[in-house]
Amino acid sequence: MSEWRPPVAWSDLVEPEHTLGDTLRQSAERWGERPFLGCQGREMTYGEFDGWVDRVARGLAGLGVGHGDAVATMLDNGLEYVATWFAASRIGAVEVAINTAFKGEILSYVLGHSEARALVCHVEYVDQVIPRLEELPRLEHLILVGDAGDPAEIASRAGIRVTAFAEFDRLDGDPLGIEVSPLDLCQIAYTSGTTGRSKGAMGPHNRIVQTGRSLARVRRIDSEDVLYTPLPLFHNNARYITLMPALAVGAKVEFGLRFSASGFFDEVRRCEATQFNYLGVMIAILNKQEPSERDRDHRLNLGWGAGAPKDIVETFEGRFGVSLIEGYGLTEAGIPLSNLPGDRRIGSCGRAINSYDVQLLDEHDNPVEVGEVGEITIRPELPYTTMLGYFKMPEETLQTFRNLRIHTGDLARQDEDGFFYFVDRSKDAIRRRGENISSQEIEAAVNEHPAVLESAAVPVPSEVTEDDVMIVVTTQPGRELGEAELLEHCRGAMPSFWVPRYFRIGAEALPRTPTNKIEKHKLKAAGTDGAWDREAVAAEGSR
Repeated sequence: MSEWRPPVAWSDLVEPEHTLGDTLRQSAERWGERPFLGCQGREMTYGEFDGWVDRVARGLAGLGVGHGDAVATMLDNGLEYVATWFAASRIGAVEVAINTAFKGEILSYVLGHSEARALVCHVEYVDQVIPRLEELPRLEHLILVGDAGDPAEIASRAGIRVTAFAEFDRLDGDPLGIEVSPLDLCQIAYTSGTTGRSKGAMGPHNRIVQTGRSLARVRRIDSEDVLYTPLPLFHNNARYITLMPALAVGAKVEFGLRFSASGFFDEVRRCEATQFNYLGVMIAILNKQEPSERDRDHRLNLGWGAGAPKDIVETFEGRFGVSLIEGYGLTEAGIPLSNLPGDRRIGSCGRAINSYDVQLLDEHDNPVEVGEVGEITIRPELPYTTMLGYFKMPEETLQTFRNLRIHTGDLARQDEDGFFYFVDRSKDAIRRRGENISSQEIEAAVNEHPAVLESAAVPVPSEVTEDDVMIVVTTQPGRELGEAELLEHCRGAMPSFWVPRYFRIGAEALPRTPTNKIEKHKLKAAGTDGAWDREAVAAEGSR
């Protein structure tokens, strides 16, 4: 196996200034007049944004939010989102990102489990939050972004203190002088990687800062680059792969509100982007757009992402003239694998970077031979460059860190030159449109319907890569349940990206092992033939 090490340009040791707040301050001192953030026509320089973060930090502190307190965010992409994250970090608070599609029990769970004291929420999502507040005694403050109308009226419905985010703009922006360590907890990111409840991966400041610096090196980003992403900030993808690398080198970031295949390249041209980050499904969808004489009319030279099959990558590059660099990352451990510009294997997720030791192990934690499939396991070679553990889940933390290695649950093989090739997930998770979904949480929502005895959610192949969701239901004895009725229940009880596409409903018991576990592999093997397909029904109804 050939020897290979990633390029190094910064000190990778833990330094006192490796906090989000200090990193922003240093960048503002160095590149104060340079554009930093843009979104929907709004733009701020490094210096302007740093001053705004001080004002927001003072506003949060004025509400009593302090070191170690959790501040949840439920926001669309925008400058307020980034300001909240950095402001919370500047006073030692912990940001908890919430998917804006969350509603019902999963929303209560994340807010409650994280012990959030404050929620910064766009007014569009207030009606999802208010019905759950009685279950959240620790939540004391609702901070509204957008035109809140009469905050007093919302407060009367919410039963907690309501503050308009815009009020923070009028505050004194002098630094508060709060001591924050690079080892302090900065973020709790909830991830649905297994059949159990979503787990909150605890990220320290140093891990977040170092991931950005490393990816800036890997992708050869400099201060003249413009990095574009339409992916949501409530996922680490947009933060670690776009925002933090730009901050490390003085580049500019442009956020879209959401991915649109028809509008993607118009956005890229408008903001003069030079790099973008992606999910494999995005590349597949863009390839399906009608060819245009403007396909190469842009400044893009590189895209960084994961999950695009080899043939799709080659087609995209040939058509649009953009090099795609694939890597591998996860909430628990950052970005341990990546190809490099000029040193890649199409179809692979690259070699170990960022001073991570990555090994493929069998079920007994023995190394597998070159070319054999094993579980991806990771051990950092530098301190505080992975998660600290799962919040309030010590048993799950120990299981993931067993034998002093992070066990990802993902399967891969490795070639003789050290390139890794992703094979599959060993955990019972579903990957849909870039979202990891816990099958247990879908099942819990479906089982709330009074006609359902039990259910099983399983992944099935999608036409645009990744998975679609199929739900298999056994009804209560003597009860009838139609697919359309269950679909409406799902739409009201879960985020839209959880809602199954395929439904199988019947009185037959689900197949089980001798130890009474549902044999989901049999349900997956049966496929979708004969299942009720809500997309096909919708298409038929529109004719």
